[in-house]
Amino acid sequence: MSAWRAARLARKAAAGPDSGSLARRAWRLLLAAGDAGDREAIHAVWMQWLREPRPEAFEALRRWRPGFDRIICEWAVSPTSPASTRARMAQLCIEHGMAPDDPVERVVFHLLTGQFEQVHHSDPGGALIAEGYQAATPAVRVMLREALTADGDLDLPGILVRKNEATGLADDEVEVLAGHFAATGDWERLWRLTTDLPVRSAVTTVRRIDDWRPGDAAGRALFARFARTDPDAIEQAERELTATATPITTLPDLNAAAFAPDGRSIVLAASDGMWRLDAVRRFSLPGGEPLTQWPVQLREGALLDLGDVVVAEDHYRYHLYELTADGHRTLTAEQRCERVGNGMNLRPLVPAGDGFVTTVDGSELLVGAGRPLTVRRIPALHLPPPRWSSCRPLAVDPGSGRLAVHGSRSIAVLAPNLQAVAWTDDTRPVQEAVFLGPDRLVTSDDDRLTRWQVDGRRLIPEATGPSIGWLTHVTALPDRGQVLAVGPRGYGSRMRLFDAETLDPAGELPALFDQPAWCVWVSQDGGRIVFANRDRTTHVHDIVSASVLDALTRPAMRLGPVDAERLADARRRAASETGPEAWRRGYGPAVHEALDVLGAVLRHRLET
Repeated sequence: MSAWRAARLARKAAAGPDSGSLARRAWRLLLAAGDAGDREAIHAVWMQWLREPRPEAFEALRRWRPGFDRIICEWAVSPTSPASTRARMAQLCIEHGMAPDDPVERVVFHLLTGQFEQVHHSDPGGALIAEGYQAATPAVRVMLREALTADGDLDLPGILVRKNEATGLADDEVEVLAGHFAATGDWERLWRLTTDLPVRSAVTTVRRIDDWRPGDAAGRALFARFARTDPDAIEQAERELTATATPITTLPDLNAAAFAPDGRSIVLAASDGMWRLDAVRRFSLPGGEPLTQWPVQLREGALLDLGDVVVAEDHYRYHLYELTADGHRTLTAEQRCERVGNGMNLRPLVPAGDGFVTTVDGSELLVGAGRPLTVRRIPALHLPPPRWSSCRPLAVDPGSGRLAVHGSRSIAVLAPNLQAVAWTDDTRPVQEAVFLGPDRLVTSDDDRLTRWQVDGRRLIPEATGPSIGWLTHVTALPDRGQVLAVGPRGYGSRMRLFDAETLDPAGELPALFDQPAWCVWVSQDGGRIVFANRDRTTHVHDIVSASVLDALTRPAMRLGPVDAERLADARRRAASETGPEAWRRGYGPAVHEALDVLGAVLRHRLET
């Protein structure tokens, strides 16, 4: 049957069997075609029934359309359906005894369609409703709260308390639950709720309590701290901490990045992943305004910001550039550049004093120093034992100036004069490394971290972490006794923390990637991270501020010792008078207030 004929017959049949022989004949034809599986006839009856529902069409559609009952039940409780449609579909469901098969969905359906007796019979304790409420979308939760209030006999506070224990509460749910406890004078439960909330919600909710105070001294101290805190100050602190994230418009693939030593700017090189390349540019931080641009492009490469000089290394056609405020010049240009380190262009460009160390193809080291920079070449075969056929620099210890290098058969630590301090014949692969001190080194391979110790003239592996996956951008966090690594490599990278002694996982920094992230760089002090995603934006995040913001906006019931460490980082920054963090030490009064309140919350949770 054609679509046109089916629609014409459906319009005739809509008059009903009592409207004449033409309507009855049209319905018989459609019924026979639908029973035979004619898709056009079924669709025509369906569309006509949506406009003018008739009992005989309803019964036929239940036979013809698999899942018809489920569709009608969904429309009866969908927040996107008009109220009139929901009411009509709910009435059909009630008349024909239609309901979802799943017990949780069924009790939620009965509640939203006003079948309260069915709800009391099947879920007297409210456990199924609580489970359904947790799984529901925000719009459906609003409908459920309205239905629970309309019924009056079901325990809305108990359902919200269960949700708070499982996933935390939204602001409107906090308002409902706090209002209920305040109206009934249940101050103890209101206080327990308050101590589970994020800071801003807690300092707002505590104002509902009049003369009652907690019975324990720790609780009274926290109550007093909440009571003298202005919720607007916490909201202002959240805005200030959010503002530490800097978006910079670039091409979507970030090929190289380098933070300035004073933290006030960042140098970026980006491309579209194919043929279009951006010039190397410097941007201010935290504003993100463009400052300087050089006519140098990097398809593959590395950047190193020494403050007054930027070193740019082009791996695609090996060139080494010196970029200054007065322009740029080529330090060296090679005919070819062999890839080093298991076939990957790893970051061989490392700082060394006021200069750098790098390699072209592993056959020699290039050591840059002085102003203007001059480059000295040291063949790998001229390095001290072990004898090297090739090598590449891994990391420099800023305190001692010692250099870690990796060859095909060894890892070695060299003194600033490039004399051997210690080495190992261990042949495990090495991707990146970082010094924990003059005699301690952490390396990453394809799967895990390894900590090495200088023992006489030997480099001994003292600890090996569990298998994690490819970890990159290994950075030491000495104040916390931890190592930060980004991984696994690829979209959706995570910032993992490891104990510096055991290399056991010690948690993660909060997720900063609103979209899948690629090309992640971490500053040498571990305090900032830069990444790009496909929205043509490079994002620069202050990790400490982002960590504090995460703790500040998370339910207090989910805070733990790692949040106390993040708070200590923020307080150290706020007190810093020197170094890269000095320019950012001036957190405003609102942030200082928020840090104090967060500290009080953590003490209460961790010490009581």
